[in-house]
Amino acid sequence: MTLDAQQITPLVRKWRERLGLNDWQISFEIAALPEEVAARTHANGDYRRAGITFNTDFEKGSMWGTLNLEQIVVHELLHIRLAGIDAAVRDFCEAVAGDGIIGKQGRDRVDHECEVLCDSLSLSLLEQWQNETLRDQPQAPGF
Repeated sequence: MTLDAQQITPLVRKWRERLGLNDWQISFEIAALPEEVAARTHANGDYRRAGITFNTDFEKGSMWGTLNLEQIVVHELLHIRLAGIDAAVRDFCEAVAGDGIIGKQGRDRVDHECEVLCDSLSLSLLEQWQNETLRDQPQAPGF
């Protein structure tokens, strides 16, 4: 499926509010990215601005397994939510280890752990929201 703004905009609006990001200026674009990248986010916590680039050739459920567009949107918005923590840890790594190999290893580890955290949180949030939505729906008699 080729992405367009009409697919992404409602998901960004819905989840930015749920994640408390209404005070951020968030823009997005759709562009070609490496095959293994579904999306990429850049956030500046000092100015509350962020940009998300979604891969033009996103294929629902193929390259990224069972991921869907909504999960990718939530994952990328979580990167924005965690931007301050990410920046603080990166600054600490640089202050302690500098730009050498140890500093690079520290920053790579931060990147990895942020990805793992955003993956697990996005799945949990989507599951929780779906369960609450189903619970709030009227039940048929006898159930």
